[in-house]
Amino acid sequence: MVLISTSDTIWSTSGVLHHAMLAADIVGFGRHDPAIHSYLHTALYRIITESLAEIGVSLDACHREDRGDAVLVIAPADISVEPLLGRWPHHLRAALRHHNQISAATAQLRLRIAVNAGYVRYDGHGVGGRAVLHLFRLLDTAAFKTALDDHRADLGLITSNYLHQEIIRDGPGLIDPAAFTAITVDSKETHGLAWLCLPAPAFGAGPTPLTPSIVCAQSPVPPPRLPAGREARGRRPHRQ
Repeated sequence: MVLISTSDTIWSTSGVLHHAMLAADIVGFGRHDPAIHSYLHTALYRIITESLAEIGVSLDACHREDRGDAVLVIAPADISVEPLLGRWPHHLRAALRHHNQISAATAQLRLRIAVNAGYVRYDGHGVGGRAVLHLFRLLDTAAFKTALDDHRADLGLITSNYLHQEIIRDGPGLIDPAAFTAITVDSKETHGLAWLCLPAPAFGAGPTPLTPSIVCAQSPVPPPRLPAGREARGRRPHRQ
C-alpha cells in the first residue's frame, strides 16, 4: 500500500516542472522483528524530517509517498538539488548515528538513499516520469546493495550520472567530487553509470575497501637508508 501526502503548492497548473527528489530505504527491513517495524518506520521519518530541516527544507512542504520500508520525497520546484548532494548527507548521517546510539541492537538502522532530479507528473494518485523511475532503479540496483554491505556502512547515497555531470563534477559548495565513485547500474531496463558516496565505516566495522586513493594513502614508507659502511645504532658487530 502506498500512502500519499502532498502539498498542493508544489504542483504547477501551467505545466510540468523540474523537481529535486530523494528516496530512502531501510536496509534489511524484512529481517527485523515485525514487532519493531512501526518503531523503525517512525524513526525513518524522524531522521528524514530532522536532516532536511537542517538545510531549510520542510518535509511538510514536499510531496511524499510511503512505501512501507521506504519513502519517496519530491521537493518543491524552487528547492535546488545541490544541498541534497552537499550538506544534507552530513546532517542525515548525524541523525542516523544518534538514532543508533540510543537504540537497542535489534533496532539499529542502515539506510540506502537515492537522489535525482527531473520532470515530474502528478495525477492526483501519485507521481511519475522518467526521473522518478530512474530514482528507484538507482535505489534498488544490486551494485549499490553489494557495495553498502561490503563497506559495512550504515548509510550510502547513490545519484544519477546526469547529476554528476551537471552538479557534482565541478564540486560547487560543500560537494566533494572525490567522495563519489562510479558504479554500473544494471536494473531491469536501466543500464549505465551512477555515482556512489559511502561514508567511512564506523569504528570497529572492519577494513575499508581499497580504492586507488586509499591504496596510495596506506602505502608503507620505506625506512631511511644508512650510509654505506655504517651499522644501525645499537647493533652489535658480528664476531667471528
